Amino acid sequence: MNAPVALVLDAVAFRAAVAEVVAEVVVEPRPALLDRGRFAREVSVSPATVDRLVREGLPFVRVGADRRFDLAECVAWLRARGAP
Repeated sequence: MNAPVALVLDAVAFRAAVAEVVAEVVVEPRPALLDRGRFAREVSVSPATVDRLVREGLPFVRVGADRRFDLAECVAWLRARGAP
């Protein structure tokens, strides 16, 4: 086999090996945090209801002056309180 063909085959094998290793260490990305309006739409309530739920302990994350909501975490909180 001549050198250029061997280099191409080595590059292909190298890329495949790297892709395999990366696939094993890549972590599932965390879902984006939702703003109040988007969160309200996702759970079919009004923004005012979101504000009330926050006062009652709905978990949120501060991003600057804004609140952001992790949908999965908030849905778990709502279900623990008996929400449908």
